[in-house]
Amino acid sequence: MVRTRPDDDQTECPVCLDKVRFGAETNCGHLFCGDCILRVWEENVNRTACIACPCCRQDVKMLLSCHSSAESSATSRAVIEEREHNKQRLADYNRLHSHDASYWDHVRELPTVLRHVWAELFTWDGLQFIYRIRIILLMVAGFLYALIPFDLLPEAVLGIIGLLDDFLIVGYLLIQISVLFRNQIAQ
Repeated sequence: MVRTRPDDDQTECPVCLDKVRFGAETNCGHLFCGDCILRVWEENVNRTACIACPCCRQDVKMLLSCHSSAESSATSRAVIEEREHNKQRLADYNRLHSHDASYWDHVRELPTVLRHVWAELFTWDGLQFIYRIRIILLMVAGFLYALIPFDLLPEAVLGIIGLLDDFLIVGYLLIQISVLFRNQIAQ
């Protein structure tokens, strides 16, 4: 899964201070060269521990590919090999570290994960993801409809407070989407 950045993006990598190459976005939303952030991890004394983000010191439990459109569509064999090698190393990191996140971590990572989910929806791989989400949402909606055929807090009577339960359900569904996305990345 790769979110694409525009080619004119001049973001600098905080590690090498050069233009980001084959970008990797951390769960806290910082962008690095894929090779730079993975080198930080590989040079860590204990490679089984997740690294701290060099920008904000938050635990990096997930690294997401964020290539420029030129890097994503390159046809040169050398660029393709480097891109695939980078993606494989990111997958190895995610396999080791993305499964042990707390509920609060899922909430904190929502902006970053939802950006990547949105970008993924417009790819061929996104169709399979949409299909899974559709099935799960239909199951949840059907289950809720069977259990609660009426609104617990009606908006007509309680006004704004009546909307609160609707927002809680939508928030819960968004968190579940991020959990599914995290599990797919870990695999």
